[in-house]
Amino acid sequence: MLSLPDEIKQAQWIKEERKKILMEAQKESEKILNDAESKIRAMVDENQITQSAYQEAQEIRKKAEEISREIRKSTTEYADTVLRDLQRQLKDVSDTLENNRKQLRGN
Repeated sequence: MLSLPDEIKQAQWIKEERKKILMEAQKESEKILNDAESKIRAMVDENQITQSAYQEAQEIRKKAEEISREIRKSTTEYADTVLRDLQRQLKDVSDTLENNRKQLRGN
């Protein structure tokens, strides 16, 4: 059997070991929390970068679609103008030919 002073020494040793274990556990938990916070910050930053890139891509796409619509509209208007002018010229030529034929028959 242990004498009372040995039991007190053993109790003090156990108390000191418990204190060391708790301090190590506290340090480890703080390290884990700090690592987790760092990872969360990195993920949030990455997510913000991704969202920013997505928004920028959407804006670029929207501008490209607007430019495309403007180009199609301008192209259609230009083609319509060219065809209208050609139609007038062909009508003038047709009218001239009709007049020439009338003159030819009339003479």
